[in-house]
Order: sequence, then structure tokens, then C-alpha cells
Amino acid sequence: MNAIAMMLGDYPFGIDTAAYDQISHKTPHRWSELPRLGTRPALQHLGIGVETVEMHGRIFPHWHGGLWQVDALRRLAGTGEPQLLIDGMFIVWGHYVIRDVEETQPLHFAGGMPRRQDFRLSLARYPDAIPSLADGSIFDAAAGLSDRARAWTTADLTPDMEVI
Repeated sequence: MNAIAMMLGDYPFGIDTAAYDQISHKTPHRWSELPRLGTRPALQHLGIGVETVEMHGRIFPHWHGGLWQVDALRRLAGTGEPQLLIDGMFIVWGHYVIRDVEETQPLHFAGGMPRRQDFRLSLARYPDAIPSLADGSIFDAAAGLSDRARAWTTADLTPDMEVI
């Protein structure tokens, strides 16, 4: 059974796929300076800026997950659609778009297949309506992702591969 740490759309992050080891979550606030004569400038809060999430992690393609995990993230980014981000405790973070997918392959087998893939994923919050507790939409979204996470296996994303 794959322990799902977080889901971005239909993509599950966990030991059997892309396991992240670090997440940065940034919520900037925008302030405007208003100059004043003879005193310090006044500050006016303009609201929240673009919220970002950055994930760093590792994939060991010969052990779990396969070589196709970073490509699956690239395909998800290529849809151009905001994806719902939910963590393993079913906390809904909101909709995010994938801004960047970066991959580094520091170690290789003799034939060129990577032993390890390091990845960095940059996400930006997509402004959306807040799900309502009154109509149950937030619970429907979490339940649907839970069902997909239970049904998901690594065989769905990777072909059988023999490790050299």
C-alpha cells in the first residue's frame, strides 16, 4: 500500500512515486509606501500576493516509482490547468498551477539509467472560490481524492522494468 503524503490533482506524492523531503510555503503580503512630508512613509496593505509552494525530493527509479515520475509531473504541468493540492491529513491547500519542474540526475547505472533523480517542483496558488462547508463541496473533494489514492498503484504510471 502506497502511503500518500500529498496529492496534486491526480498525482500522489509518496514513497512509491516522488517522495518530497522538503516543502517551502510562502505567503507574501503586498504593502505600498505612501510618502509623507516630514515623517516616515505610511504603509498601506494591498492584500496577499502570489502564494507559492516549492517541493524538493528524490526518486529512486530502480526501487519504486520508475523513471516516469518526473515526466508525469511535466505532463500534469502541460495541461495548463490548476490542480487541487491536498495533504495526507486531507487539508485542502487550494488550487495551484505548476510553474517549474526541475530534474537533476546525479548518479547513473552503467547503461545511463539514473540511479537517483532529484526534483524541484514550483507551484503558484491559483485564486479560487473557497469551498463551502455548508454545501459539503470540501468534503466531496477530499473523499474523491481519498478513493483515487486507495485505487492508485505504481503499475498505473510505470511499465515493468528490469534493473541492471
